[in-house]
Amino acid sequence: MLSRYRHVLTGVLAGGLTAIAAALVLWGSWMLPALGLLVSRVDLVNGLASVMILGALGGGIFALLSGKRRTPPVGIIMRGVVLCWAMWVIGALIFIPLALGMPVQLHRAFEHLTPLAAFALYGLLTALIYAKLELGQPEMPARYITALLVVALVSARMAWSTDPHALHLKRGYRAEVVATKLTYPTSIAVSQPGTLYIAEAGRVYGPKTAEARIASIDEEGSIEAVADNFNGPINGLAASEEQSLRISPR
Repeated sequence: MLSRYRHVLTGVLAGGLTAIAAALVLWGSWMLPALGLLVSRVDLVNGLASVMILGALGGGIFALLSGKRRTPPVGIIMRGVVLCWAMWVIGALIFIPLALGMPVQLHRAFEHLTPLAAFALYGLLTALIYAKLELGQPEMPARYITALLVVALVSARMAWSTDPHALHLKRGYRAEVVATKLTYPTSIAVSQPGTLYIAEAGRVYGPKTAEARIASIDEEGSIEAVADNFNGPINGLAASEEQSLRISPR
Protein backbone atom coordinates (compact mmCIF):
# COMPACT_ATOMS: atom_id res chain seq x y z
CA MET A 1 0.00 0.00 0.00
CA LEU A 2 2.77 2.41 0.96
CA SER A 3 4.75 1.65 -2.19
CA ARG A 4 1.65 2.34 -4.27
CA TYR A 5 1.49 5.91 -2.99
CA ARG A 6 5.20 6.51 -2.56
CA HIS A 7 5.12 9.07 -5.34
CA VAL A 8 2.54 11.06 -3.36
CA LEU A 9 4.86 11.11 -0.35
CA THR A 10 7.63 12.30 -2.66
CA GLY A 11 5.34 15.09 -3.85
CA VAL A 12 4.49 16.08 -0.27
CA LEU A 13 8.20 16.16 0.60
CA ALA A 14 9.10 18.16 -2.51
CA GLY A 15 6.23 20.61 -1.99
CA GLY A 16 6.95 21.11 1.71
CA LEU A 17 10.65 21.74 1.18
CA THR A 18 10.30 24.00 -1.85
CA ALA A 19 7.70 26.03 0.06
CA ILE A 20 10.71 27.40 1.96
CA ALA A 21 11.77 29.12 -1.27
CA ALA A 22 8.30 30.69 -1.55
CA ALA A 23 8.55 31.73 2.10
CA LEU A 24 11.81 33.58 1.36
CA VAL A 25 10.06 35.62 -1.33
CA LEU A 26 7.17 36.44 1.02
CA TRP A 27 9.61 37.26 3.82
CA GLY A 28 11.46 39.62 1.54
CA SER A 29 8.22 41.56 1.05
CA TRP A 30 7.27 41.43 4.76
CA MET A 31 4.21 39.24 4.06
CA LEU A 32 5.42 36.06 5.74
CA PRO A 33 4.73 36.92 9.42
CA ALA A 34 1.08 37.83 8.71
CA LEU A 35 0.48 34.38 7.20
CA GLY A 36 1.22 32.97 10.66
CA LEU A 37 -2.40 33.84 11.50
CA LEU A 38 -3.42 30.78 9.47
CA VAL A 39 -2.11 28.50 12.22
CA SER A 40 -1.70 30.68 15.29
CA ARG A 41 -0.42 34.27 15.40
CA VAL A 42 1.71 36.81 13.56
CA ASP A 43 5.38 35.83 13.52
CA LEU A 44 7.96 34.34 11.19
CA VAL A 45 7.82 30.79 12.61
CA ASN A 46 4.06 30.48 12.23
CA GLY A 47 4.23 32.12 8.81
CA LEU A 48 6.81 29.57 7.65
CA ALA A 49 4.70 26.72 9.09
CA SER A 50 1.63 27.99 7.20
CA VAL A 51 3.48 28.17 3.87
CA MET A 52 5.06 24.73 4.35
CA ILE A 53 1.68 23.13 5.14
CA LEU A 54 0.15 24.67 2.01
CA GLY A 55 3.22 23.66 0.01
CA ALA A 56 3.11 20.05 1.18
CA LEU A 57 -0.59 19.83 0.35
CA GLY A 58 0.01 21.27 -3.11
CA GLY A 59 2.93 18.90 -3.69
CA GLY A 60 0.82 15.87 -2.77
CA ILE A 61 -1.97 16.90 -5.15
CA PHE A 62 0.61 17.60 -7.85
CA ALA A 63 2.04 14.07 -7.45
CA LEU A 64 -1.44 12.50 -7.58
CA LEU A 65 -2.25 14.26 -10.84
CA SER A 66 1.20 13.77 -12.38
CA GLY A 67 1.55 10.12 -11.47
CA LYS A 68 4.71 8.28 -12.44
CA ARG A 69 4.68 9.14 -16.12
CA ARG A 70 7.90 10.52 -17.55
CA THR A 71 7.59 13.65 -19.63
CA PRO A 72 9.99 15.87 -21.60
CA PRO A 73 11.65 18.77 -19.76
CA VAL A 74 9.22 21.24 -21.33
CA GLY A 75 6.34 19.17 -19.99
CA ILE A 76 7.83 19.24 -16.48
CA ILE A 77 8.17 23.01 -16.63
CA MET A 78 4.59 23.37 -17.86
CA ARG A 79 3.38 21.26 -14.95
CA GLY A 80 5.24 23.60 -12.63
CA VAL A 81 3.56 26.61 -14.24
CA VAL A 82 0.12 25.02 -13.82
CA LEU A 83 0.89 24.28 -10.16
CA CYS A 84 1.98 27.90 -9.73
CA TRP A 85 -1.26 29.32 -11.11
CA ALA A 86 -3.40 26.85 -9.17
CA MET A 87 -1.71 27.70 -5.87
CA TRP A 88 -1.90 31.43 -6.60
CA VAL A 89 -5.58 31.48 -7.55
CA ILE A 90 -6.92 28.88 -5.12
CA GLY A 91 -4.50 29.68 -2.30
CA ALA A 92 -3.51 33.36 -2.42
CA LEU A 93 -6.68 34.78 -3.98
CA ILE A 94 -9.38 32.55 -2.48
CA PHE A 95 -8.43 30.30 0.46
CA ILE A 96 -6.00 32.54 2.38
CA PRO A 97 -8.22 35.66 2.28
CA LEU A 98 -11.25 33.63 3.40
CA ALA A 99 -9.24 31.98 6.19
CA LEU A 100 -8.19 35.43 7.43
CA GLY A 101 -11.75 36.77 7.37
CA MET A 102 -11.30 38.87 4.23
CA PRO A 103 -13.19 38.77 0.90
CA VAL A 104 -11.98 36.77 -2.08
CA GLN A 105 -9.36 38.75 -4.01
CA LEU A 106 -10.08 37.59 -7.57
CA HIS A 107 -11.15 41.07 -8.66
CA ARG A 108 -7.84 42.46 -7.33
CA ALA A 109 -5.64 39.64 -8.59
CA PHE A 110 -2.84 41.77 -10.00
CA GLU A 111 -2.40 43.60 -6.72
CA HIS A 112 -1.03 40.27 -5.45
CA LEU A 113 1.96 39.81 -7.71
CA THR A 114 4.37 39.01 -4.88
CA PRO A 115 2.46 35.81 -3.98
CA LEU A 116 2.42 35.01 -7.71
CA ALA A 117 6.22 35.30 -7.81
CA ALA A 118 6.48 33.15 -4.67
CA PHE A 119 4.25 30.43 -6.09
CA ALA A 120 6.00 30.58 -9.48
CA LEU A 121 9.25 29.72 -7.74
CA TYR A 122 7.48 27.07 -5.67
CA GLY A 123 5.73 25.48 -8.67
CA LEU A 124 8.86 25.21 -10.80
CA LEU A 125 10.99 23.87 -7.95
CA THR A 126 8.37 21.31 -6.95
CA ALA A 127 8.05 20.04 -10.52
CA LEU A 128 11.82 19.87 -11.01
CA ILE A 129 12.54 18.12 -7.70
CA TYR A 130 9.66 15.66 -8.22
CA ALA A 131 11.00 14.79 -11.67
CA LYS A 132 14.46 14.31 -10.23
CA LEU A 133 13.51 12.25 -7.17
CA GLU A 134 10.52 10.23 -8.33
CA LEU A 135 10.91 9.99 -12.09
CA GLY A 136 14.71 9.87 -12.16
CA GLN A 137 14.96 12.17 -15.14
CA PRO A 138 18.63 13.10 -15.57
CA GLU A 139 17.74 15.69 -18.23
CA MET A 140 16.48 17.93 -15.39
CA PRO A 141 19.91 19.12 -14.19
CA ALA A 142 20.50 20.11 -10.59
CA ARG A 143 21.84 23.48 -11.74
CA TYR A 144 18.29 24.59 -12.60
CA ILE A 145 17.20 23.81 -9.06
CA THR A 146 20.25 25.59 -7.66
CA ALA A 147 19.58 28.67 -9.79
CA LEU A 148 15.99 28.92 -8.53
CA LEU A 149 17.14 28.59 -4.93
CA VAL A 150 19.61 31.43 -5.49
CA VAL A 151 16.72 33.55 -6.81
CA ALA A 152 14.79 32.82 -3.59
CA LEU A 153 17.74 33.84 -1.42
CA VAL A 154 18.26 37.06 -3.35
CA SER A 155 14.56 37.93 -3.07
CA ALA A 156 14.81 37.70 0.72
CA ARG A 157 17.54 40.36 0.75
CA MET A 158 14.96 43.07 1.41
CA ALA A 159 14.06 41.48 4.74
CA TRP A 160 17.72 41.42 5.74
CA SER A 161 18.48 45.02 4.76
CA THR A 162 17.00 46.64 7.88
CA ASP A 163 20.28 48.09 9.12
CA PRO A 164 19.45 51.63 10.34
CA HIS A 165 22.76 52.82 8.87
CA ALA A 166 21.24 52.16 5.42
CA LEU A 167 18.67 54.93 5.97
CA HIS A 168 19.15 58.28 4.25
CA LEU A 169 18.95 60.88 7.04
CA LYS A 170 19.63 64.59 7.21
CA ARG A 171 23.04 65.59 8.46
CA GLY A 172 23.21 65.48 12.26
CA TYR A 173 20.63 62.71 12.66
CA ARG A 174 21.17 59.02 13.27
CA ALA A 175 18.86 56.00 13.63
CA GLU A 176 19.12 52.92 15.82
CA VAL A 177 16.99 49.88 16.54
CA VAL A 178 15.30 50.24 19.91
CA ALA A 179 13.04 47.16 19.98
CA THR A 180 11.91 44.33 17.73
CA LYS A 181 9.25 41.58 17.73
CA LEU A 182 6.31 43.98 17.95
CA THR A 183 3.01 43.10 16.28
CA TYR A 184 1.36 45.81 14.17
CA PRO A 185 2.70 48.79 16.17
CA THR A 186 0.70 51.89 15.25
CA SER A 187 1.50 54.63 17.77
CA ILE A 188 4.28 55.92 20.00
CA ALA A 189 4.13 58.20 23.06
CA VAL A 190 7.14 59.40 25.07
CA SER A 191 7.07 60.14 28.82
CA GLN A 192 9.34 62.66 30.51
CA PRO A 193 11.72 60.05 32.03
CA GLY A 194 12.41 58.81 28.51
CA THR A 195 10.26 55.68 28.43
CA LEU A 196 8.59 54.86 25.13
CA TYR A 197 5.02 53.59 25.04
CA ILE A 198 3.96 51.59 22.00
CA ALA A 199 0.41 50.72 20.95
CA GLU A 200 0.16 47.39 19.16
CA ALA A 201 -2.96 47.65 17.03
CA GLY A 202 -4.34 44.17 17.55
CA ARG A 203 -5.48 43.66 13.97
CA VAL A 204 -8.25 41.06 13.79
CA TYR A 205 -8.83 38.63 10.93
CA GLY A 206 -11.90 36.47 11.38
CA PRO A 207 -11.36 34.09 14.30
CA LYS A 208 -7.64 34.87 14.56
CA THR A 209 -6.61 37.75 16.81
CA ALA A 210 -3.31 39.54 17.35
CA GLU A 211 -3.49 41.01 20.85
CA ALA A 212 -4.24 44.73 21.14
CA ARG A 213 -2.10 46.13 23.94
CA ILE A 214 0.09 48.99 25.15
CA ALA A 215 3.69 48.19 26.04
CA SER A 216 6.54 50.20 27.51
CA ILE A 217 10.10 50.10 26.19
CA ASP A 218 12.93 51.18 28.46
CA GLU A 219 16.36 52.47 27.51
CA GLU A 220 17.70 48.90 27.32
CA GLY A 221 15.04 47.93 24.78
CA SER A 222 13.13 45.68 27.19
CA ILE A 223 9.41 45.42 26.40
CA GLU A 224 6.82 45.17 29.17
CA ALA A 225 3.04 45.10 28.80
CA VAL A 226 1.34 48.09 30.46
CA ALA A 227 -2.29 47.43 29.51
CA ASP A 228 -4.00 44.79 27.43
CA ASN A 229 -7.37 43.18 26.64
CA PHE A 230 -8.36 46.09 24.42
CA ASN A 231 -10.97 45.69 21.71
CA GLY A 232 -8.58 46.44 18.85
CA PRO A 233 -7.48 47.98 16.70
CA ILE A 234 -5.72 50.73 18.64
CA ASN A 235 -5.10 53.55 16.19
CA GLY A 236 -3.59 56.24 18.41
CA LEU A 237 -1.87 56.83 21.73
CA ALA A 238 -1.38 59.87 24.00
CA ALA A 239 0.69 60.22 27.18
CA SER A 240 -0.01 62.93 29.76
CA GLU A 241 2.33 63.94 32.61
CA GLU A 242 0.26 65.37 35.45
CA GLN A 243 0.33 63.90 38.98
CA SER A 244 0.97 60.53 37.44
CA LEU A 245 1.42 59.15 33.98
CA ARG A 246 -1.85 58.51 32.18
CA ILE A 247 -1.90 56.42 29.01
CA SER A 248 -4.98 56.74 26.81
CA PRO A 249 -5.59 54.83 23.55
CA ARG A 250 -7.63 56.70 20.98
